[in-house]
Amino acid sequence: MKKLKFLLLSTTILSIILLSTTSYLCYSKFVYGDPKEREEILSATIYHLTEQNYSKEDIIEIETEYDAFKSELFPYDVRVVTKWLV
Repeated sequence: MKKLKFLLLSTTILSIILLSTTSYLCYSKFVYGDPKEREEILSATIYHLTEQNYSKEDIIEIETEYDAFKSELFPYDVRVVTKWLV
């Protein structure tokens, strides 16, 4: 009987841990987006800025925002702050 209680308690605790970890991972992907896509968009933005002759000193900040409710084709917004816009 004690073994059954211990087994039931340990299974319940492990299930709660698994459920909370899975929920956190899904929530973070929903809020921040896919890290690989985010890196690709940042590198494409930097490439586009270098094509337009912006130097590293001209760029103050590059920020990406993910909106899960936008269309699936491009749910990211990129904001670039340069010296000339400040």
